[in-house]
Amino acid sequence: MNILFICKGNINRSALAEYILKQELHDLPEVNIRSSGTTAAFGSWGAKATKKMRDLAAARGVQNLENHRAQLTTQELIESSDLVYYMDHKNERKLKKMFGDVLIDARCKMLADPEEIPDPMGGTSADFDLAFEMIKDKCMHVAHQIRLALERR
Repeated sequence: MNILFICKGNINRSALAEYILKQELHDLPEVNIRSSGTTAAFGSWGAKATKKMRDLAAARGVQNLENHRAQLTTQELIESSDLVYYMDHKNERKLKKMFGDVLIDARCKMLADPEEIPDPMGGTSADFDLAFEMIKDKCMHVAHQIRLALERR
């Protein structure tokens, strides 16, 4: 099973979601979890997650976020994913502009639907805390759903 998380720059929200879910499902080698962004963070791909998010993740027990490098969302990434989660309506609009309605289909949905997970970039520590808590909560739900789906196979 392939899971993809998408946000704007792949340096905060989607990166965090990837590493939370990887940690939560580490015992399931058949689950491949990735993340990507619709726009290059800091003008180029390969950027690390922001220091604020890396520090917050480490303080809250999320491991290995320091290893993350941002990558562009591609048609291949979406087509090879069983589930695609984006963070807000801006991400959805950008994805539809990039790939059209055909590719952005039933596999794709907003992670906290109907709520948006706000982009903390440029925000306060409270903004990062809010994004972290929302992502952690929704990733725990996704992990539970994936475990149930795999048990049914």
